[in-house]
Amino acid sequence: DVLVGVLPIRELILGDRERTVEKVMRTSVVRIRMDVDLEHALGMFASHRLLALPVVDDKGRLMGAIDVQVYADETFELAQTQRINDLFQVMGVSVEEARNSNVLRGYRKRLPWLLCNVIGGIGCAVIAWSFSMTLETWVALALFIPLVLTLAESISMQAMTFSLQLTHVPSVQWSTLLRRMRTEVIVAAMLGASCGVLVAIVSWLITGDHRIGIVLALSVCSAMISSSIAGGLVPVFLHQVRLDPRIAAGPLVLVLADLAATSVYLGLATGLLPAVVDATS
Repeated sequence: DVLVGVLPIRELILGDRERTVEKVMRTSVVRIRMDVDLEHALGMFASHRLLALPVVDDKGRLMGAIDVQVYADETFELAQTQRINDLFQVMGVSVEEARNSNVLRGYRKRLPWLLCNVIGGIGCAVIAWSFSMTLETWVALALFIPLVLTLAESISMQAMTFSLQLTHVPSVQWSTLLRRMRTEVIVAAMLGASCGVLVAIVSWLITGDHRIGIVLALSVCSAMISSSIAGGLVPVFLHQVRLDPRIAAGPLVLVLADLAATSVYLGLATGLLPAVVDATS
């Protein structure tokens, strides 16, 4: 009952039919003990690229085998678990904390990241207050502030999701980061232009003023580009300073996206609308 060798499928198909199994088998066997954990077995599958892995006891006796289907199923399950972990941690809550934490511990863990959103909201309010004259003159601008913020937040979270993949290794490859950021900026510009034109048409239909549509189109495009940059760089920055980007990146990216979008929108409105009015008059 002791494992003495394995027969590779290549030797079985292409080998001389007259030879015995003993002559073509490989005695140097990659094997795994039955008392090791499954994660170690998955690592052996990945490193040796095997179709099956013999399982032996402490005396070397063959007890069974793990085939590639088990490897594929377990790898998929681990990937699903990792995605769930990333989702919870992007929101500022880890899976283990969600399962095991008590009320006070959950309060202490979540409060700092909610305070980030509070600070971001206050910052946006201060920015809006500083442009109060613009909002009083062009009241219709206030109608589209939530829309501009939503688009900026969405593109920032999408960019952050891609960027988090770069932080799963100890050292970030800067060439890969630059290539990824260049792609994200181009995609964000294309999406921003498309969404901006659509929003501009809708604003013109609602307000009857094409000048607000011009400001919205430029603002949406600019806000989405700047937010995608923030979403791509914040996780990498946190990773470099030895902070967990999966937990801290989400709230910080949303704050930066909101502040950038509000500033860009009201800043462009203040700078462009009076100029459009003067040119029209």
